[in-house]
Amino acid sequence: MADAPWWEGPLSYDRVPEQFNIVPLLIDRHLAEGHGERPAIVTPERTISYAALAAGVARAARLLERLGVQREQRVAMLLPDSPEFAYVFFGAMKAGMVPVPLSTLATDDECDYALRDSRAVALVTDACLYDRVEPVWRALPALRSCLVAGDAPPEALPFDAAHAAEPPGYEAAPTHRDDMAYWLYSSGTTGRPKAIVHVNAYQRELEDTYADWSDDLARDLAAAEDDDRREEILAAALAALLLRLRQEGRESMAKWLSSVEPTPEVLQALADAVAENDRLLEQNLLPAIERKMRGGLQDEDILKALALGTGAAALVGLLATIRARVALYAGGLWSFMQHAIGLGAPDRMYWHLDPLAHHCPSCLAFGNKEYESFDAMLRETGGIWPSHGTDCAGNCRCSLEAVTT
Repeated sequence: MADAPWWEGPLSYDRVPEQFNIVPLLIDRHLAEGHGERPAIVTPERTISYAALAAGVARAARLLERLGVQREQRVAMLLPDSPEFAYVFFGAMKAGMVPVPLSTLATDDECDYALRDSRAVALVTDACLYDRVEPVWRALPALRSCLVAGDAPPEALPFDAAHAAEPPGYEAAPTHRDDMAYWLYSSGTTGRPKAIVHVNAYQRELEDTYADWSDDLARDLAAAEDDDRREEILAAALAALLLRLRQEGRESMAKWLSSVEPTPEVLQALADAVAENDRLLEQNLLPAIERKMRGGLQDEDILKALALGTGAAALVGLLATIRARVALYAGGLWSFMQHAIGLGAPDRMYWHLDPLAHHCPSCLAFGNKEYESFDAMLRETGGIWPSHGTDCAGNCRCSLEAVTT
C-alpha cells in the first residue's frame, strides 16, 4: 500500500520538504489528479477551470520573469477579486517572487507608502484602480514596470495582451520551505500599515517542542507521589524548556543569517534578536507557563483528577491553554528574523485572516483586527483565538501576529 502524501497527515514543519514551492500543491496537483476541467474560479462573468487557472498562473510567472523580476523581489498587486488576481498572486510565487497584495480600499497615501516600503520592482493593477497609483509609480526608481488589466493607459503595459502572449507552461522555482511566500499589509488602525510576512511553511517547531514537553511534564506530575516531588519536577521541566526554546531560537536565527548578507546592520539586528528572544522567554513566556501550572496544581478539580489517576489528561488540557502564547512567541521571533529589525515585546496582537481561505463567522467577527494584548483579545472574543473555539476549529488558517512599531 502506497504511503499517503505528506500533506494528507497531521501537518508539522519537519514533514514539509526542504525544497518546497506551494503553488504546484495548490494548483498543478488538480491537473495531475485529472480534475483540470473542474471549475476553480467562478465569477458572474467567467468560469475558470483548473487547467485554465494553471495556464494563467504559468503565463503570469513567465511575464514577470521576462520583465526582469528576480526571485525574492516584490511584485505589488492592486487588483479586485478576479482571475487576474489569482494569475499574478500564484504566478509570482511559482517563480519564487513575493507578491504583495494591496487593499482596494487603501487610500492613495497608503498605496504610496506600501509601494515605497515594500521596494516592489513591478506593479500589476486594474484600469479601475490605476488612478490610485498613477502619481506614485513613475516617481519610484525601483518600480520598473506597471501592468494594467483592462483598458491600459499609454504609459503602462497592457496586462491582458502581454499575459495572453506568454506560453502556458512554467516549471516552479525550487524555493525553500522557509522562503518568503507573500507579504500583506495590516489595516494600520494604530498608525502606518505594517508588512506581515508569510512563509511557505509557518514555523511550527516551537509549538511541537512545547506539545512534547507538555505531554512529558503531565505524565511525570501525574505519577509523582506528593507535592514536594511535583515541585521538583516542575522546576526541572521549566529549566529544561527554557534551554530547549533558547537553543531552537538560536538555531533558527543562525539558519536565517546564512541566507542573507551579514552586514554590520544585520549582525546588530541578530544580536538584538538574541537578547530580545531571551527576554521574551525569561520574562514573558516561561513565567506565564509557570503561573498557569502552579495555579492548576492548586485547582480542586485537577487535584481530584490526580487522585483518581486521570490527572495527566487534565494537566495536558491546562498546558494547552498556553499554546497560543508559544505560537505568538514563535511568530514574533520569525517576523523579527525576516525583517531584521527590533522585535518588540508581544503586547499588541493582530488577528490575521488568510486571504486564500473561506472563513467561519467567528473568524470574520474577530479577524483582521488589532488588539491591545493577548488577554484583551480573549476578553473581547470570549476566549476565542485562531483555531481555538472558532467555528472552523482545526481547519482554521488564521494566525496571530505580534504587532511591532
